[in-house]
Amino acid sequence: MVIDTAEMWRIDSQFNNWLKSNQRLLREDYEKQNIKISYPAQAKSKLCIIFCSSNGVYAPGTKEIYLKQIRELDRYDWQNIAKHSWLQRAAAKMIFIRDVYEQCYVTGINSRLHDLNLLIKYLKKETQGYRVITMGSSSGGYAAVLLGIKLRARRIITMSGLFSLWLIAPRHYLLDKYKTVKQVSKYYDLRPFLKKTKIPILYFYPAKCSLDIEQAELIKDYSNILPFRMNSAQHGPRVHGAEYPYLLLSSDRDIQKLYRRYQDKLIQPDLFWTDFRSLLRVYGLYPYRLLRKMLGKTRRMLVKEKTDA
Repeated sequence: MVIDTAEMWRIDSQFNNWLKSNQRLLREDYEKQNIKISYPAQAKSKLCIIFCSSNGVYAPGTKEIYLKQIRELDRYDWQNIAKHSWLQRAAAKMIFIRDVYEQCYVTGINSRLHDLNLLIKYLKKETQGYRVITMGSSSGGYAAVLLGIKLRARRIITMSGLFSLWLIAPRHYLLDKYKTVKQVSKYYDLRPFLKKTKIPILYFYPAKCSLDIEQAELIKDYSNILPFRMNSAQHGPRVHGAEYPYLLLSSDRDIQKLYRRYQDKLIQPDLFWTDFRSLLRVYGLYPYRLLRKMLGKTRRMLVKEKTDA
């Protein structure tokens, strides 16, 4: 069953009301950095991974949840994934960004980097001399694609990412507000930028969610976008956490092999991990024999746990 957009409209309407009634609270945090940069001590490479938070970084929008997620926990999407030992060994630099207004970065990330043009300019300086990979989900996926193109990333990963904000602008307060400002709305449609790049874009999306179906239809003819159709009706990441290090670090050749295997298929999310791990090798981290040994050890542990149970 395909989910329609009626529920999304209701949720967005409620969130818009929350935004309008909590402007002072949001402005206080908009004056802060809303960017976090780390330098993993183990890494010796020149790889920089940019993790873009989504509009759900403190969803649902209530003052209690907002204060806990933003002020108490200082939450950014993907922080747990970034702790994986392989990523800590591979990335010399990690950058996390978030939009406290949860409006697809239309007002940038803070009062200094208050639009996407300034954010792009800042990140170009921060990533100079690095090989860049960008990743995000939903609105974070939108940001990952745009920033990845502008920063000439070697790979972009987008989960349920948006390619056109025009389709959702009427139900998002700030997107609707700035739609007539050309310096802002020029980024509402990513297709003109996609035409000018050959960067491989891994695009995972739930094939039974109407919002994602609509977005996927827009980019079906772009050869550098590798779509993975997940058997789900829920918007957002449908990939298990253990898979991200592989997707981020595997060679282009193995990524293409993975895509060819699942091309035009409806993928069962729960089976995806066990099915695709045999296809991928993470170069530069572990010799393939050691990686196979580690996976075999994990498999034996799981079998033992099941037997003991």
